[in-house]
Amino acid sequence: MAVLASELMKQFASYTKLTPSSPTSTNDTTPQRYLWTDAFAVLNFLELSRLTKDKEFLDLAKRLIDHVHSTLGKHRIDDPAGRTGWLPNASVERPCAGGLRIGKPQPELPPGTRDLNSERQWDSDGQYFHYLTKWAYTLNVASIQLKNKQLNDHAIDLAKIAHKSFTYQIGNNPDKKQFRMFWKMSIDLSRPLVNSMGHHDPLDGLITYLQLNPDELSSEIGQLSEICKDKNWSTDDSLGIAGLLFDVYRLSVLASEGKLDGIHWLLTDIVDASLVSLSTFELPRGPPEYRLAFRELGLAIGLQGLSRCVSILQGKSDTLKFVRKVEQLTTFIGLVDKINGFWSDERNHMSRSWSDHLHINMVMLATSLIPAAFYKMN
Repeated sequence: MAVLASELMKQFASYTKLTPSSPTSTNDTTPQRYLWTDAFAVLNFLELSRLTKDKEFLDLAKRLIDHVHSTLGKHRIDDPAGRTGWLPNASVERPCAGGLRIGKPQPELPPGTRDLNSERQWDSDGQYFHYLTKWAYTLNVASIQLKNKQLNDHAIDLAKIAHKSFTYQIGNNPDKKQFRMFWKMSIDLSRPLVNSMGHHDPLDGLITYLQLNPDELSSEIGQLSEICKDKNWSTDDSLGIAGLLFDVYRLSVLASEGKLDGIHWLLTDIVDASLVSLSTFELPRGPPEYRLAFRELGLAIGLQGLSRCVSILQGKSDTLKFVRKVEQLTTFIGLVDKINGFWSDERNHMSRSWSDHLHINMVMLATSLIPAAFYKMN
């Protein structure tokens, strides 16, 4: 598995201009960064460094972090308004203080554009909250593995600006403040591009804040805790289920560290939602042309954290009550081999669905093959 993962990540580094050599014929040396994919890629490089003892992978992890900050922390080179340099509030010293762009192929849609939920919006740049929390998670894990506290400081900067920009109060009741979140913001975080709230965005934010620094993010934690109460988190989307399973892992770690005081109900809610979601989920059985690798591989990655959850929760008396529920989730782990086996078959890489999402597919297959670094939160 490590051999295939190594090959995939070396190809990814070359294709996205992270390394000088490239198998393509283009002379363009501009780094091709996409925040979600790069968040997984950093952890893959760290794990390959551990497995192979090859310093090249460690260097690639560090270089990728720098590339993300110096590319997605700045305005696009083709910005329609002619903006250049760092995003507002960001700098060399604090590269995440202005958020980070998604890395979409097209510039963001201009103010006044009406088709905010169209295909044009999907291909246009901006900032996604759940991408920012994924990068914050990666920075936190990398800060531990690289023994670099500054990376976690960057993650806290990112969490603070993301919360301030995406979260807003509704109603005027001073005794019971209510909050909601935007799904997509403009590159400079000055205006919402999609007003609706992402299903799991408040959950992602709450758990990430608890992970980074509960004391420094206490106000933000309080606001998202209110949004998260009595929510139905179940979903029929494989990547959404993956997110829930990943949250079960993170909450298990936080519970074992005594960081869920007053909100232990959240772990119960997420485990229950995961069980409901998995009980109705059916893995696609058709040819690769009609399947999306990165969504299925996300599920495989999420499932591989469950055995770690059981071990973590068994370690303390006050978390033993959650073990039986999590053990019910482990009955679905058999899906991992089916998903990994299907997408590791090079014949399925010939499909349009693989090539259309090449970078994210390569990286998430590698993560699913060597997931250990993804689950080194503590």
